[in-house]
Amino acid sequence: MGVTSLVCLLLLLVIALTNGKKQPHILYIVMDDVGWTDVSYHGAEYSTPVVDELARTGVDLTQFYTQPVCSPTRSSIMTGRYPFRTGLQHWTTILPGSLAGIPPEDPTIAELLRDSGYHTAMIGKWHLGSGNWSQLPTRRGFNSFTGYLQAETDYYSKQFGGYDFWQNETVFWGANGTYSYDQYDAAFKDVMRSYVASKTTKPLFLYYSHQLAHVPLQLPDNSVYLERCANITNDWRRTYCAMMKRMDDSIGQTIQAFKDAGLWDDTILVCLSDNGGMVAYDIEWPASGGVNFPLRAGKTTLFEGGVRGISFLNGGRNVLPYYVRGTKNSDLWHVTDWGSTVLSIAGVPVPPKIQRDSFNMWPALMKQKPGQRDEIPLNIRPGGVVGTAIRVGDWKLISRPRDISFYDGWFPIPGRGSYEPAPDHSGDEYLFNIAKDPYERQDLSHDPIYEPLLKMLRGRIQSYLDKDFRPAQPNYQVCDPVNGAWVPCGP
Repeated sequence: MGVTSLVCLLLLLVIALTNGKKQPHILYIVMDDVGWTDVSYHGAEYSTPVVDELARTGVDLTQFYTQPVCSPTRSSIMTGRYPFRTGLQHWTTILPGSLAGIPPEDPTIAELLRDSGYHTAMIGKWHLGSGNWSQLPTRRGFNSFTGYLQAETDYYSKQFGGYDFWQNETVFWGANGTYSYDQYDAAFKDVMRSYVASKTTKPLFLYYSHQLAHVPLQLPDNSVYLERCANITNDWRRTYCAMMKRMDDSIGQTIQAFKDAGLWDDTILVCLSDNGGMVAYDIEWPASGGVNFPLRAGKTTLFEGGVRGISFLNGGRNVLPYYVRGTKNSDLWHVTDWGSTVLSIAGVPVPPKIQRDSFNMWPALMKQKPGQRDEIPLNIRPGGVVGTAIRVGDWKLISRPRDISFYDGWFPIPGRGSYEPAPDHSGDEYLFNIAKDPYERQDLSHDPIYEPLLKMLRGRIQSYLDKDFRPAQPNYQVCDPVNGAWVPCGP
């Protein structure tokens, strides 16, 4: 054990003796590509009863922001840092065979928790580096891992230009041919069984990064899920509904297992989506079945449909006070903020470079004081021009989003309205007052009265470029599949 780890343990001992409290179990649930209107408590045309109930009885975050695509968001989840600090602001996300990944000098939340006494486990999607063995989840803080390493994989064949499904550091060929959730369910049961059987006093950190509802759109192998969606006439939306219901059931089973094991009363649950939903922007070949309406556009864009995410907090009676249950938090949140917040809940010292980007929002969640955040750098790119956006207070500036996005407009639930294209736009910038115009229908960038405001917002973007900005890591295929499977080719 290193000096840092020893210091962390000693600090935790002092905290425990002082407060008389033990570290909580931490359950992270990440939903992949789930849009604003893909859950029924936001208006989906199908029910997601488990997610709805957890949001209703917990603390629902109404102004929670992510990055527009998955690798950047996931890097923020794992490091508590903005992706432009770690070189992971790729618009293409991390490509198969690339050597890009979380820099070794940036500790992950899993590493910090593990070194502070937690037993750590991961299930599902990684997508934070797999070209080097040192980038695998088991080398970045997790005691165990079952899942896949790339952006996506076929739910049955586990193919994405090569086979991609793993148990710890071994390719899991036995997963071929069965729906992924058979493996995830088995892995979760193994994690819980071994944890309980060990009778360890270590708290548990489980990062359950769901594959659903990312493409490919593939029906679960149990027909009951499609039957529950029989009322939906649109084919791809019906498949999407079945996938969402499968995930909703899985989340419910996860919570029940924590309760059956006697862990739930001491568990904090963090649930979030990694970006907006991928909408059917091409009717002939729908990119996916997600819906963000009435928010504008969706995944890959900097409009609200791409970066306004779903997130809520729940947990057991010993960690989540009764007086905050059933409340909504309207403070500005960025996905990085869960880093400092969770570490603080666990009594783990937060490294200074995480504190710089990630705010501890626990006091705001507990209604002790307002949230600390007043601005969010939604995306910072070289030059501060192409695909850059920031929100400061009620105001949001986007620079040249069309240079990196291939669709725009408003995409309602199929059968409940028609696609509405975005109005013609001239110039490189969009300016919105999100408090008054949450659906981004009135661009104010051409009104001269707002030029001082635009100048201020451009200055805030430049301030991020001027200090600790890290250019995007090289992101191209270096490794090739070996014997048909994606495996690391570096140390």
